[in-house]
Amino acid sequence: MSFAYYSSGERDEETGEYILPETRAREQSKAKRQGERVDGDQSNATAPVVYPPEFDEQFFRDRQNEAKSNSRVYDWLRYMQYMNSIRAMYPFVAYKFYAKYAKDINSLKLPDYIMKVDRTQNGEILASNLDGAERTMIAQFARNRREVQTCINRYKRLERLQNYGVKAWLMYYTLYDTLEIPLKNSLRFKAVYENLNQDEAVDQLRIYRGCKIMSRNFRVHLPKNLMASKGHYLYQDVDISKIYDEIIASIGGMTAEECQEILTNIRPKITQLKEQDKEMKAIIDFYHYFDDLKRTIYEINRLGADWQENGRRQTFLDSSYGDNVDVYLRGEKYKEFCTKILPVCKKYDQIFVRDVERVLEELQYALSENETAHTLSRLG
Repeated sequence: MSFAYYSSGERDEETGEYILPETRAREQSKAKRQGERVDGDQSNATAPVVYPPEFDEQFFRDRQNEAKSNSRVYDWLRYMQYMNSIRAMYPFVAYKFYAKYAKDINSLKLPDYIMKVDRTQNGEILASNLDGAERTMIAQFARNRREVQTCINRYKRLERLQNYGVKAWLMYYTLYDTLEIPLKNSLRFKAVYENLNQDEAVDQLRIYRGCKIMSRNFRVHLPKNLMASKGHYLYQDVDISKIYDEIIASIGGMTAEECQEILTNIRPKITQLKEQDKEMKAIIDFYHYFDDLKRTIYEINRLGADWQENGRRQTFLDSSYGDNVDVYLRGEKYKEFCTKILPVCKKYDQIFVRDVERVLEELQYALSENETAHTLSRLG
């Protein structure tokens, strides 16, 4: 691309300011780096896409040039490689994510660098490249016994870049892994919640049920060690729950923070319901114990597998419940409780029935599969 100037300069049409050729050249060079179309440039009718400043390669090159040691030069080289990997992956997974989960991707007014991304790329290759860049950067700092997160925290731009990296991975795992569960449930619950009447008893039950299940979704699928458990140690100190809330909010879903606020507000009404109606109290108790019901099922299966492998006596004792608490017997009591409340649920809403039936099915399977192991473990 070339520009012709008078040797003495030219006048800006908007401001009337007289600009020397070298000043105009610097402005055009900067605009070109930022992906903006320069006034007077007729050689390219389509303006290049504009990326956020976190993805400006020149920033990293400038820091390299300013570095006073070879190790710092390589630090910034690794930062730049990391940035380039995020710049490649984030727009790709962001487009895929919004195209799949947003009601209308065009209504979101996403930036061009997302909307115009090459959609034929291979997501697994992009993910592998980012994973490699993260590991290389961690290794670079580890050579001199430095913590990469400490170095990132010195620069707000790098902190923001890191958040883009987290977003890229969270969107990636939502598209291709179990993180889709809290996302879909947050969208469904938000749509249902907006049409519920908080003064109606059954609607209060529905709200309480949604909050308890949503809270569990977030705890199970978004644990604090999620990124480290998947090998992304660069993000082990980052609060991923807040970033995932941002992603959910961007498509109109219910965030974990909103869910907790709603649960806090509905609790007094739920307490009152329990005192006034024994049948509703039974359903409320089911959702109150929902987390422990799921945990009990998990523990029965886990301890049963442990007995199969090791054959230890009293395998099914779980000290986390107290001294000598038999988790298998605990499961049998829960089965009795769920069987008893199932007819009650049918009076109010089929959704309560489905929840209880699913738990009952899982409980019955766990108890049946591990009955022999439990009996033999007690005999010693």
